[in-house]
Amino acid sequence: MTETERHLAALACCRPDGDPQGDRRLKGALQHLAADPSLRDAFATQVSFDKEMSARVRAMPMPPDFDAAVRTGLHRAVTPVASNWRGLLRQPAAWAVLLAISFLAAWGGDVLYERAKGFPGDENVRTMIETALSRREPATSPFQPLVTETGKLGDTLFLQFNLDQYEVPAAFAHAETLGYRVFERNDSPVTQVQVRDHDMTLLVFRADAQGVDISPAGTWKVLEGEGWHAAAEVHNALGFVAICKGDRAPLDAYLRRAAGQP
Repeated sequence: MTETERHLAALACCRPDGDPQGDRRLKGALQHLAADPSLRDAFATQVSFDKEMSARVRAMPMPPDFDAAVRTGLHRAVTPVASNWRGLLRQPAAWAVLLAISFLAAWGGDVLYERAKGFPGDENVRTMIETALSRREPATSPFQPLVTETGKLGDTLFLQFNLDQYEVPAAFAHAETLGYRVFERNDSPVTQVQVRDHDMTLLVFRADAQGVDISPAGTWKVLEGEGWHAAAEVHNALGFVAICKGDRAPLDAYLRRAAGQP
């Protein structure tokens, strides 16, 4: 595009009377009119054409109700439209929103219901947690210091207490222990393991002896108490509880790992 064509393109937006309306590009193009005869002739042709078209438009008769229609349209544009629920229900999008809200409400209610009703044996689990954290009740053995992995503690328990049932979920199997002890609950042994990571406490016990039933396998139930959070699971007839004092974040990290999440 030549400079003349560029200026002419800018002047194409000029009003028929040649007023640039403060536009810097139009003003610059108008300043080149005196020095560019071809631009001046082209612009004069454009102005003449624009004036003729403007005059014809102004001479067109307007419909008698034109002003009223314009005012009505402007009024509707700025006035909020009252909602009509019957009209909304005819819209597919409204139905989609209502179905989504209903689903979320039902799902949230189900979650709250599951938490409220707990699971069979949850009170026994809470009692074992309080026992493990307080250490007030007498234990079969005092707390034994031992540094190993939680998954490797089975042989020690078998040799010392003849406990042939000990298993922890894979997500907790490599946690480093500080020690362990065994206490009785409902005439059945409960193994308590102290983990170095975040000062976490683990419990392993026979689920049927404590009346604990969590199904299906791999399902975790979260419990909360004063100053602690816990997660319970039943696998291969053994109950497992991980207890974390204070912040729940470390426990959630283990649960994500148990679920195969990063």
